[in-house]
Amino acid sequence: MMRSMWCRVVIVGAAAMIGAGTAVAATIDIEAYKDNNILRDSLDTANPSTSPANILNVWTNGLAYTAFDLTGLPDGAVITAAAFSAYDLRTSLNQAIKVDLIDVPADWIEEGSSALTYNIAMASYGAQIDPSNNRAIVDPAKLLWEGNLDLFASTPSQVFATTHVPSGTTDQDLLDALNAELTSGDGLAVFVFRGTSGSNNYVADRENPDYPGPTLHLTYVVPEPAAVGLLGLGAVAMFGRRRRK
Repeated sequence: MMRSMWCRVVIVGAAAMIGAGTAVAATIDIEAYKDNNILRDSLDTANPSTSPANILNVWTNGLAYTAFDLTGLPDGAVITAAAFSAYDLRTSLNQAIKVDLIDVPADWIEEGSSALTYNIAMASYGAQIDPSNNRAIVDPAKLLWEGNLDLFASTPSQVFATTHVPSGTTDQDLLDALNAELTSGDGLAVFVFRGTSGSNNYVADRENPDYPGPTLHLTYVVPEPAAVGLLGLGAVAMFGRRRRK
């Protein structure tokens, strides 16, 4: 039996500066409502079979797409902190995997003869193949935020960790992008897992019967109208950013 461990990337945003108004912070956990594995060496194969079942198989040969519906947040909500978590099903392998928030629609088909494949993802959902090493990657032009999800069995206490990579994205980039989904997008956020080596990392998918699938943990506030103009640290970007979909 494989050991398993719950791992989380934590992105702590600056609290809203409310001033004369009041706002109550609340939290919500949002599980992925669709997810798909795609393999670059099986470009037209949908939902490739993997063992064990109910996993997202993350390595350099493929990508795992996940989509989250943010429309359940109240009108006017502003996300002030975010965490992304996944359940590690292969703790014998100590690695970090990449987690990318990308600017693509979430309208791909999850199952059936028209389900997402690598060719479909390259045409419409930001997937690419790195010509220098033949690895599965995402289009840098579609990248909104990039982080590491640590899957380190040797340090089980270190499950709350994030490492930013040389793309230059920051915690605020994640909060800005998620808030832009609420204010000017369709409220659907697409994250992609990608591996850092040729070894297979297994995380639970959304249909796993025993462990939680990929989950967004959000803290948000709903400010009173008089306080909206006083939101600090990223408010202009949060409300003014436009999506490229």
